Amino acid sequence: MRSGDEIRHEVQRIREISTLPQVMRRIMDVVVDERSSAQDLAREIAHDQALTAKVLKIVNSAFYGFYRRISSVSEAVVILGYNEIRSIAMTISVLDLFGPSRGGGHFDRVKLWEHVIAAGTLADIIRQHCCRFEDSAFVAGLLHDIGKVVLDEYFSVEWRQVLAEAHGRESPLVEVERAMLGVTHAEVGYWLSERWNLPAPIGQAILHHHEEPRLETSSALEGLTYLSNALVKERGIGFGGDGFVWPVGEEARQVVGLEERHLAKVSTLLMKRMSSIGAMLGYFGV
Repeated sequence: MRSGDEIRHEVQRIREISTLPQVMRRIMDVVVDERSSAQDLAREIAHDQALTAKVLKIVNSAFYGFYRRISSVSEAVVILGYNEIRSIAMTISVLDLFGPSRGGGHFDRVKLWEHVIAAGTLADIIRQHCCRFEDSAFVAGLLHDIGKVVLDEYFSVEWRQVLAEAHGRESPLVEVERAMLGVTHAEVGYWLSERWNLPAPIGQAILHHHEEPRLETSSALEGLTYLSNALVKERGIGFGGDGFVWPVGEEARQVVGLEERHLAKVSTLLMKRMSSIGAMLGYFGV
């Protein structure tokens, strides 16, 4: 089994993930820029014909059930709204980047996508309805487990062994990773964020998404990413390789200003959007 240093070296050398695809980079830049508008997003999507076709295919699917055909991304943004089109475009981009799993074992990448899309959605819901800051919340939530995809895709032998060891245990997956690989999926995701030149706060949120937030040391984005991951796991949405549920204490909630009375509201809003999340995954046949 390769060591943590060897895995890091290999991650740095993998050519297929050396750069973030241009269209995904442009969309991400719009999403994290609080000055951007819905039409800015529509224009960036429209620059890529393949992405435009996929977005319109989803928008015109039976799930949405519009009485007439939507012919442009700009029209789709007007009808469905910025958040829905952003979610579709970002999800397509990430799924295109890392397709179906080759890893096998206990790992189900479909369930992982369900988990991370829900985590990104919940982080954004908390941001909008409770905290009103950190426009990078959706992106950080969506990418927080990207290190698992790298391990599954490029280190499948070691990853299967880790998942087999973690199966049925009550300890967190990151502890098994640390013991067996000398590195965690959070660190692998952070290294990838550096290679992609993602904004530093997003990289830090990926790195620390399993560390319970502290008022003195944690950023709001780190807190949002941790909480969204923990709350989605608590509700059993998707699966990321273990059944450990991370605690959601008062201090963790204070980091982002999430009061206990908000929990029921944000959970209800998330569940209302789960059907569209399922529709997006279903579009890809996963």
